[in-house]
Amino acid sequence: MSPAPKYTHDEQEKLILNAAAECIESCSLIDFKMSDISKGAGISMGSVYKHIQSKEDVLIALTTQMAERIYHVFQDILNLPLTTPEKMMAIQMLSPETLYIYPFGAPLCMLVSNEAILSKASRPWIEKLMKQEHAIEKLFVAELESAFDSGELQYEQAQKKEVIEELTVGHWAMGVGYLEVEYTRKARNLVGGDHQLPFPIQIDNPMIQAYLKLINGYSWKFPLTRNGLKKIHQLLEQHGNY
Repeated sequence: MSPAPKYTHDEQEKLILNAAAECIESCSLIDFKMSDISKGAGISMGSVYKHIQSKEDVLIALTTQMAERIYHVFQDILNLPLTTPEKMMAIQMLSPETLYIYPFGAPLCMLVSNEAILSKASRPWIEKLMKQEHAIEKLFVAELESAFDSGELQYEQAQKKEVIEELTVGHWAMGVGYLEVEYTRKARNLVGGDHQLPFPIQIDNPMIQAYLKLINGYSWKFPLTRNGLKKIHQLLEQHGNY
């Protein structure tokens, strides 16, 4: 009778991804080696390749883990005692440290949005990531549908799909785009800049003010106000999400 395996499949995967994150932190998102992941995990290369077949798989797998975290954070935010516009703003005000498991989380998300990375990753990992990202979007859309059906978002029923799509895309574009802008500005420090990341985001931040105008450009029963921004700020601090 052969001996029982030292680790279960899930335990092996966790060890591999933890080791991968440590390798990336010690070098970079592109310079890490699969052999170092194997060594750090204490697992043979053959076992490593049963879980991840390439460096691209590593990046996708780590992003999938972060997407799982983001889903649960968004779920918590959407359950706070806030209006729907306030919940949407609360998501925009979240610190990257709250959203991302890893310190390299934001650059990683930007990297894996590249088609060149996705095209080299294995299909199972891509499907896992897409499934998690779809779950996040579905969570957000469900909140908007509820606001529409309750009359909080004040439009004719025939406009429901169009308005929800606009708000979803606008929200996503501003949140993701703002992070990319700030991390790009910070990267310029390597050639003599002095930009500091603006987190936690304050209510007078230009992005917050721009998002306020975007949201209030729609017809809400209770539009966003400055007092609402202060309430969001306080609730995020109380829940450790700021």
